[in-house]
Amino acid sequence: MTRTPLETPPAPTAALGPILHVAERRTAAAFMPLIAETLRGLARQGVHSTLLTNDEELILRLGDAAVGAHLVRDLSGWRAWPLWRYLRRQVLPQPSVVHLWGTTGLGWIRQWTQTARLPLIVHALNRRHHRRLESLRAGPHEWRISSVRSGEVGEVVPGGVRDLPAAFVPLSAPAARPESAICSVLAVTSFAQYTGCAALLEAVAQFAPGGERVQVALLGAGPGIEPVWQKLRELNLGACVSLLDTPQLWDRVLPEVDIVVVPAEEQEYALVALSAMGHAKPVIAARQQRGPWFHEDRTCWMFTPGSATELAYLLARVLEKPAQAAELAASAREYARAHHPLAVLLQRLGELYTEVAQSSRNG
Repeated sequence: MTRTPLETPPAPTAALGPILHVAERRTAAAFMPLIAETLRGLARQGVHSTLLTNDEELILRLGDAAVGAHLVRDLSGWRAWPLWRYLRRQVLPQPSVVHLWGTTGLGWIRQWTQTARLPLIVHALNRRHHRRLESLRAGPHEWRISSVRSGEVGEVVPGGVRDLPAAFVPLSAPAARPESAICSVLAVTSFAQYTGCAALLEAVAQFAPGGERVQVALLGAGPGIEPVWQKLRELNLGACVSLLDTPQLWDRVLPEVDIVVVPAEEQEYALVALSAMGHAKPVIAARQQRGPWFHEDRTCWMFTPGSATELAYLLARVLEKPAQAAELAASAREYARAHHPLAVLLQRLGELYTEVAQSSRNG
């Protein structure tokens, strides 16, 4: 039997010293499935990993994986000022490489790694992380990787940015959901992108007047929620739209929904759509996405940004033409399995850790 890339066991990673992974609470919550499964996968490869975080749930998600853990109070802000002292005294043995997921806490972690002369990898997981890295000069022995640009693997150079493929959380084949007259929709976005939120709500009002055919979970982040609430009340959609400012719930909701909508250019949670494709969920997205996994009519259906009419048409298309929706979802899942399996990310990380550690020793 031929195995898919997802099912192929990763090749053993060359011997490495300890790798310290750092994930602040907000980053851990937003990308918990990816971070947890990556750490578990590295442990299976024999990579000695330790996690530093202020998110207890992330530690619990590691289960029985052979990953050490340090639970600290804070990794950013003024409360994190004792962090460098804790790292100097408690994180033993000294890691070969420090891998910071996201950019929160970069100041304190960089202060420690520069003092201890440790190589630091900063991993951008969304466009906000990437923009911050572009605005900051890299420190000595600092490498930067991004999972939100082209998805191709480039040359690693200190101070440059290497593209590292993103990965959806590997799961078994999705279970068939019972047929229902109610269509469930998940959208994760920033409330500040009001045009996208408004278009989604107007589309729901057109697609299902009175809300009798649809239930929407709109998970948003950041400021700007009040205009969205006003639009929700104006359209009288309170019975069918749940507006929540806890976007980290997406990985719990995703397996249960019928459709995933990306209503605007996604800056924070573009990986949610990739995970949805891996779960074989039809994805509908505004035609302005930067993630390399958005391919119109192959991995998602797309609409003109801000067009509630086009979005309403595509929502109806999923419900009224289930064979077409199922074909799209199957195509998207095959794409995600072929181009973004966890095994590829683990292989690239193992190679990167070895290269960075060797470069640091030679430097």
